[in-house]
Amino acid sequence: MKFYSLSLSYSGVPFEVFVNGFPVWETESTEGGGGGCSLNMQLIGKGNKLHVKAGKREADAYIRGSVRAASEGDMISTDDAPQFELGAGDTIDYIFDSDIAPFADLLAKLQPATDAQAREAATKLRDLLKAGKLKEALPAFRPKIELYAAANGAPADAMLSEFSGMLGQLKHAVDVGDGELMTRAYCDGRIHEVRRDSGKAFFHLKEDGGELSMPLFIGLIDGQPAVVV
Repeated sequence: MKFYSLSLSYSGVPFEVFVNGFPVWETESTEGGGGGCSLNMQLIGKGNKLHVKAGKREADAYIRGSVRAASEGDMISTDDAPQFELGAGDTIDYIFDSDIAPFADLLAKLQPATDAQAREAATKLRDLLKAGKLKEALPAFRPKIELYAAANGAPADAMLSEFSGMLGQLKHAVDVGDGELMTRAYCDGRIHEVRRDSGKAFFHLKEDGGELSMPLFIGLIDGQPAVVV
């Protein structure tokens, strides 16, 4: 199985990166930096579209990047020439193919949802977790776990069982009121992110020992809301 990753270097410009309509990278700072992230969960097979939307740039600003595929155990070179970079405009579009298409399978199941439906689903999930009803909350996460498993060649049931142990932590990370939530739609309204109006992720907990943060993406499958990515 191949593993696909995005590598970026940038300076002097804030920007967002989307793969097949889903957000995979965001920086609001103009400070220089670089890094990488996995793309396996966002792939549709042939014709994957990477889209970069840049903000107001400083002098000598740049964004350069590449999408690489590697089998398990392979070394990924970071010295190769970039496959795409920011030109005179404020967007970049880069098309590439992949051997796997887990995101296409998910999108085929999803129906368009409204912001209100996503917000309602998020508050119901919050209330279940805060009440300690972890078994009742777990099924809502199955599509997310199935996507992750398909993207990484892992057994979904085993991963769902492992994830159930994490719900004990997440129940402490949902201290957020109804009026503090905001939503943003992606993928033609089939996926909605619900986050806090402070900009922090829906699941967020800061303690002396560190910080827990996990975004919440809601979609409708057979008319029922679920956590999908």
